[in-house]
Amino acid sequence: LEERMDNEAFSDDKMKLAKQALVSRYISVEQIKQLAPQFSHESDLLEFIEMAYPRTLDQENFYTLNKILTFSSSKDKLNEIIGE
Repeated sequence: LEERMDNEAFSDDKMKLAKQALVSRYISVEQIKQLAPQFSHESDLLEFIEMAYPRTLDQENFYTLNKILTFSSSKDKLNEIIGE
């Protein structure tokens, strides 16, 4: 997935690929962290994180994603996604 996303120039196209992949696959928190640099805007990253949560194998580690977020509003949204 990361390689395919590398080949896309636009954030919208990267998001489409990610959505398609998550329809039939599960993902780990570590994989989410690896894909994070693909998103140039934190809002796009947050959208991806929210979309990935139900398909994440190790949801107990989801809180560690706050380290890849810059804005406190994004961290608040992450906590909301997790249900804290």
